[in-house]
Amino acid sequence: MQYSSQEPLSILSNMSITFDTNNNTYTVVLLCGSKTCAMDEVCIQDVCVKRGSLSFVARWSRRKGRGHIIIRTPLNNTIYYGKPRTNSSFDEGRHQQIGDDSQIDNIYWPSKSIPLKGSYKICFSTGSLLNGTDKSPITVTIEIRRFQQEIETMTRIFNKSTTKLDECINTSDTFIGSFPKGMFSFRQFSIVFCVGLCTKKYEFPSESKSEFIYALAYVAWSPLYKNNERSAKISYNIYGNTPSRTVAFEFNETIYEKQDKKQYLHFQVLFFEAQPNIIQFIYLDVSSSSKSGSIGVLSMDERPMLRYSPEQPFFMLQDVSITFDTNNNTYTAVHFCGSKTCTLNEACIQEMCVERGNLSFAARWSHRNGRGHLIIRTPLNNTIYYGKPRTNSSFDEGRHELVDDGNQVDHIYWPLNSIPPIGSYKVCFSTGSLLNGTDQSSITVTIEIRHIGQPIETMIHTFNKSTTTLNECLERSDTFIGLYSIGMFSLNVKFVTNEHINIEI
Repeated sequence: MQYSSQEPLSILSNMSITFDTNNNTYTVVLLCGSKTCAMDEVCIQDVCVKRGSLSFVARWSRRKGRGHIIIRTPLNNTIYYGKPRTNSSFDEGRHQQIGDDSQIDNIYWPSKSIPLKGSYKICFSTGSLLNGTDKSPITVTIEIRRFQQEIETMTRIFNKSTTKLDECINTSDTFIGSFPKGMFSFRQFSIVFCVGLCTKKYEFPSESKSEFIYALAYVAWSPLYKNNERSAKISYNIYGNTPSRTVAFEFNETIYEKQDKKQYLHFQVLFFEAQPNIIQFIYLDVSSSSKSGSIGVLSMDERPMLRYSPEQPFFMLQDVSITFDTNNNTYTAVHFCGSKTCTLNEACIQEMCVERGNLSFAARWSHRNGRGHLIIRTPLNNTIYYGKPRTNSSFDEGRHELVDDGNQVDHIYWPLNSIPPIGSYKVCFSTGSLLNGTDQSSITVTIEIRHIGQPIETMIHTFNKSTTTLNECLERSDTFIGLYSIGMFSLNVKFVTNEHINIEI
């Protein structure tokens, strides 16, 4: 005996299923206060109302008198208690009177009917609710239910009685809102996810114009790879209430896998009802070597494309947000870092922003009183640390950056527009005053090494006692942690003709 999972509402909160094994039957009810509802009903304020494939329920706190919900459908039919049905077989919405209409009023489309596509206007007549001795403002909440969708709500406070009952237009004093609202009909943007290979007609920028009516959002260009080890999904959610809803599309997949190499791509695309010309890309998980084609948005009118160029050095990184403003044809890109944001020229380490650079060494450790100090000896034998924050050489432009008060992170980097010397870098760390206080337990230091275009590398060392030297970084030093090398490239230039140069690396 089975209560089929194919039932349209198979499992719900406050649902009871009673099986009678003698008669091989079952009964299903929805618990609703002191009563029970049928499964095609929903419980609102301890009252059973019809659920339907689409329903608009108005509810308010009990008081003497009656209030009335009014819906104007996409076919311009008006439904309310005085006109409980339309005359159209294509528009099957109907009014349901709930008790004495002193708390709830409902308009719904039966479960077997198909609601019309388009915009529904939602209004509410205060009826006799504000005509009695209690004339204080009344708050009305509209609950909108669609089959297998999240409940959406609208709220309005009425300070005085409304004047019309059989009218529901934007200028009516009964008007509350429209459903769906603006951008959620997706008339402004079309998002293209290419599953497999994209044909030339989808390329950025100009070829797309003949294929789409409105606009395109280019978030990433990558072939999708099915990986059973990773939770793969393409989904969407709508958050918030009208008129400030946000719709988020989410893409989470493996985009490349070969032998032991895997690349992941997990991002969201956000649209904002209250800001219809803003679109946000959020990259939640991006492999360090992930690459993509052009990222941006493209209008179908004559405006130029708004492109976040792949030539940016850090154009697609984990925890990066790119927000496009199509009104002003601008974008902003930030790097999420705990409760703050960093620029894309910065990396986030222990919720602090540090300069990223062409090459950088960041030492981090758990917070305690005192300061620790990173020391780097470069291939040109220059020593850089907080006491000597720069070299005197234009060929060796490494520099020290004090991060906050130096009690969690210390940092040495080569700016983006500089070229780090080729060769071996010695990495050392002075415990400074970290082990001089009352807490003299061992401290573990992690070195994060970032070299542009390369995966992050790490070194870890545990110090059991204070180090003795600060301005020295040699392999015999008690501060020594390890070596990091930038490989030597041979550059061979051959002059083939007077007009062409062939370079072999």
